[in-house]
Amino acid sequence: MKNKKGFTLIELVVVMAIIAVLSLLTIAAIAAARRSSVESQNRGNARTLEVAMESYAARNGGKYPAETADINTLLTGTLASYATSYEAGSCGNGGGGVVSTTSTFTITIYNSSCGGSIDTITH
Repeated sequence: MKNKKGFTLIELVVVMAIIAVLSLLTIAAIAAARRSSVESQNRGNARTLEVAMESYAARNGGKYPAETADINTLLTGTLASYATSYEAGSCGNGGGGVVSTTSTFTITIYNSSCGGSIDTITH
């Protein structure tokens, strides 16, 4: 009768394959959660900007600031006194862009890669 100590090569390979699959699933889940977090932050910044634009218009005869810029530029510049909470985010532009005339504005909310649009807000 053999005295068997340790693991066979097949057993070790199977365990390593299981660990590799679990690692890949974990990495994919973390990446998806990060994307979702960035997009939520971008949406929050856009909503903050929307409220700031409305507050600006309420104090300026119903007229919006006539600017074309990114969210970061408006919330740290023209609308700084109207924005209560704001984070620049990983895009560096506040997560979106704005086209505004004195009578209307459109906010484009960017996706997590800071390039594609996931939503727009128009007033």
